[in-house]
Amino acid sequence: MLSVSMIYTLSLDSFNNTFAVKEDGTKLTHRSGKRFKLFPFIANNNIEPVMDLSGLVGRYLSQIEQKEPVSITPEELIQKLKDDDETEIELGKEEIFEQVVRHMFFDREGKIRPINLRMLAQTPCEESNECRLADYLVDVLGDVDTLKRHMASASERVDAQSNALERFAASKLETIPSSRKTGNEYQRITNAVKKKFEEDFEYILGARNRTRDYLIPLLEFYYFSYTAQTALQLNRFLDGERSKCVPLFFCLEWEKTSQNRRCFSEGWNTLQDAVKRIFAHAITLEILNQTEEGTPPVDYISLQELTNCAPGEDHRIAEQIKVLTDAYRKAISDCPEMAELARKDSPDGEVAAEVRFLFESIRVQFENTVRNRPYSSYAEKFEEYSRKYLKRRGRSGMMLNLSEETLIFLTKICIKDQEKMRLNDVFAEFEARGVFLDNHSKTEIMHYYEKLNLIEKKSDSVVGQVDKDNMKVTGNSRFGCWICTMVKEDKSLKNFIDHGATELIPLRDFRNWLVELRANPDARDYRRRNGSVYLTSSGDFGRGPFTMEARKEILRRLLRLQVETGFELITLDELKMIDKLWEDEGDLSRRSLVEIYAEVTGEKLPWDNYRKAKYDEGTVALIHALCDKHDVPFDLMSKLMIAVDNSKFYTRSAVAAKNVERILNEGWLHFEAIREGLNHED
Repeated sequence: MLSVSMIYTLSLDSFNNTFAVKEDGTKLTHRSGKRFKLFPFIANNNIEPVMDLSGLVGRYLSQIEQKEPVSITPEELIQKLKDDDETEIELGKEEIFEQVVRHMFFDREGKIRPINLRMLAQTPCEESNECRLADYLVDVLGDVDTLKRHMASASERVDAQSNALERFAASKLETIPSSRKTGNEYQRITNAVKKKFEEDFEYILGARNRTRDYLIPLLEFYYFSYTAQTALQLNRFLDGERSKCVPLFFCLEWEKTSQNRRCFSEGWNTLQDAVKRIFAHAITLEILNQTEEGTPPVDYISLQELTNCAPGEDHRIAEQIKVLTDAYRKAISDCPEMAELARKDSPDGEVAAEVRFLFESIRVQFENTVRNRPYSSYAEKFEEYSRKYLKRRGRSGMMLNLSEETLIFLTKICIKDQEKMRLNDVFAEFEARGVFLDNHSKTEIMHYYEKLNLIEKKSDSVVGQVDKDNMKVTGNSRFGCWICTMVKEDKSLKNFIDHGATELIPLRDFRNWLVELRANPDARDYRRRNGSVYLTSSGDFGRGPFTMEARKEILRRLLRLQVETGFELITLDELKMIDKLWEDEGDLSRRSLVEIYAEVTGEKLPWDNYRKAKYDEGTVALIHALCDKHDVPFDLMSKLMIAVDNSKFYTRSAVAAKNVERILNEGWLHFEAIREGLNHED
C-alpha cells in the first residue's frame, strides 16, 4: 500500500485510458483490476463460481514458491529416470520398470498422482477462474516468504518419509519461474486473519495425513473468512481497521435460533449487504488508483493515513478525487437516480465525503440500469460459495452456520499440539479467525464439548479447559447395532438425536454413507468370498463383498470417526482379526491396516513393529506390471503367493499343494470356460 511519505496525485489521463472514456467524455467502459486488484471475480454471467478448491491446490502451492510446474507425461518421466547415470536396469527388464513407474506415479489418464507435497504442487490448474482464485489466496492470506519457509520445512519431512524411488522420481520434476508479473498482485485489505492463517498453514503441513485431510478445508475456510472480512471492512470506508476482525456472528447447526439473536442481526444479513456492493467498491478503488505511473496502490485505510499526514492534504486529495468523480458521472447518461445524488459533508473530512459520494454514484447507477446484471453477477460468485456456511432458519431466513464438522476442524486448528486450552481462549481463537458466537451459542458449544468429554471442569469455575485427546463419551444408552444397513432409516438413532444426543449425528452420517456405498457396484466385488460367482436375472454378475479398496476406505473413515467423537467404535481385537483377514485375502505388504491406523490416529498399534512388509511398494508395483504383461489377475497371484508363504513351515508339501489347488479351483477363474462349454453342449 501507499506509504504516507509518497505524494498521491490522481491522473485524469490515466482514468480516461483505463475506462476507455470517449473523447467527448460521455461514455466509458467499467473495468476493474487494472491498477488495483481487489477480488478474483469477473462480472460475467456465464462464468460459474468456484465451489470446490481441490482443483487449484497445486497452483496455490506452486505460486507460493513463485514457480510453475512443467507438465510431464509418464513417458517423459520414465526417460528421465532411465537417462540418469545412477539407474541400472537389468537386461530385458525395461518394460517392467516402465510399468512400475506408471503404476506408482500416474493415474489411468496419465495425470501425476499427488502422493506427497512436491507432487501435489505439480498438479495442474486447468480452469482460468480457479487459477485466479489460487493467485488471490496466495496474495491475500499470508506473507509469501513465511509460507514458502513452511513449505520448505514440510518438503524436507516428506523426503525423509518417502521411499527411494519416490524421491528419485520427485527429483526429476521440473519447474520454471512464475509468469505472474511483480506489482500485479491482489491487494490485501485486512491483516486480521493473516497471522492465524500462517500458523494454521504450518500446522496442517506438519504431518502428511493432516496435509491430505485438512489442506483443502483450511483454504476453503480462510477463503470465506478473509473475503467476508474484506467486504465488511470496505463498507467502513476510511474508518476501517486493518488488524481487527469485524464481528460476524454464526450459529450452530443443531441449535434453535430467533431474530433476537446476534447471528440474525450481525450475521449473514450484514455480510450479504456488504457482499452485494463489492463490485462498486472494486470500481471505486480502481478510480482512486488512477495515479501517476510508479505510485503504489492505495485503499481506503491508507487513504485515511495520507489525509492525516500533513495539513492541507485532506483538501488537496479531495479536490483531485472530485475531478475524477465528475468525469465519471458525466460519462453515465442513462441513470436519473444518480443525478439526484448530492454531495454531503462528513465529520471525517473532505476526502471521506468525496469517496462516499464517488462510491454512491457508482453503486446507484449499477443498481438502476441495465448494468445491474453483471454488477450482481460479480457478487454472486462469492454469495454462491458462502452457501457452504449457510442454513435456512424459517422466517429468519439464511444464517451463517457452523456444522459439527466445521466446529471440530476449527477446534483442532485452534488447539493444535497444546495439551489443553481454556474454553474462553478457544472462543478468542475462533474470533481471531473471523468466527463470532453469542453467549447462547457458546453455551451450546460448552455442552457439546461436555458430551464429547472434552471439558475438564474446575470445582470453583464454570469455565473448563478443552482437552483434545480426551474423547470418550459418557452414557450407556444401547439401541442395537448402530451400523445396521438392513433398514432404510434407523429410527432409534434418529430418536436419540432428536432428543438432544447430537453427538450421534456423525455416527448417523457414517451409517448413511455406508448404505450408499453398499449400493455402489464399483465398491463391490463380483465374487463371493469362496471365489464363486453367480448371474442375476438380468444376466449381470451378482455382487459379493466389498473390494479391498472399499474396505480400506471404510476402516479409514471409521477410525477418523472414532478419533473425532471419542466413541470406541472398533476394538484392538477386531483390528487384529481384520489385519489377519486382509493378509490372507491379498495384502502383500502386510502393512495396510497398521499404516491406516497410524495415519488417522497418529499412534501405532501394539503389533505395528511386528508387521514387517513382505514386499515393498516397488516390488508390489513390479508384480502388478508382470501380471499385466502376462495377463494374469493380480489378486490371483497375490493369493497364491500368500498361500505358499503361509505353508512354508509345514514339513508336508501336500499342505501347500492343497491350498494352491483350492485357489486355482475357485469358480470365478473357470466361469467363462464353463459357460462357453454349456452354450456349445449338444
